[in-house]
Amino acid sequence: MLYPADSPHAADAGSPDQRAAHDATQRIARVAAELRSCLTPVVLALAGDPPRPMRLTQGPGLDKSLASRLVQAVRTEGDHDFLHQVPSPGGLRILIQHARGLADDNLLRELEAGVRRFESLLDALPGGRQTLDAQMGEASAAIRERREQIARQAAFKAQSFLFGHFCETLTTSLFVLPSAEPGRVDVIEVQRRIGLQRAAASVAL
Repeated sequence: MLYPADSPHAADAGSPDQRAAHDATQRIARVAAELRSCLTPVVLALAGDPPRPMRLTQGPGLDKSLASRLVQAVRTEGDHDFLHQVPSPGGLRILIQHARGLADDNLLRELEAGVRRFESLLDALPGGRQTLDAQMGEASAAIRERREQIARQAAFKAQSFLFGHFCETLTTSLFVLPSAEPGRVDVIEVQRRIGLQRAAASVAL
């Protein structure tokens, strides 16, 4: 018997891999919604409504990077985008530690429980946060684009380190022309590098 894709029976009718993927998707959605409901009241209590990163740096004394990530997370519209933006469990525990005495203890206990569920989810996924973002990226074009941008930047930095130099723009032109030897062709490759710079002074260009 066939079921619609959004039917609760659809996962039962699929292969073991499909059922596992369905269960993982449901768990991600549940953890995201629960963590969002716990984190948002704490951030609003500390950073105001609408929240401002500066209030998190001046009040609880968080660093600018963590404060910005927290505010970006609670401002997202969807739970998947929230889970993509939210800091790591370690960063969330720093928030809890700095919020002692500034936010309601019950809110902090609920947040700690939400952080444990988030950490358990990451531990259950091979590859942790990377795998989580990859799975959420299948359903969100915005998450997928951000992951691809991060991957491109990482690849650029890695190649610059390995080669010892980098450039702003690289163009390659291939010219194919008949060879003097019948039945063959000659190929000429011309490369142009704009903004070529050494990453280390001892590297030869």
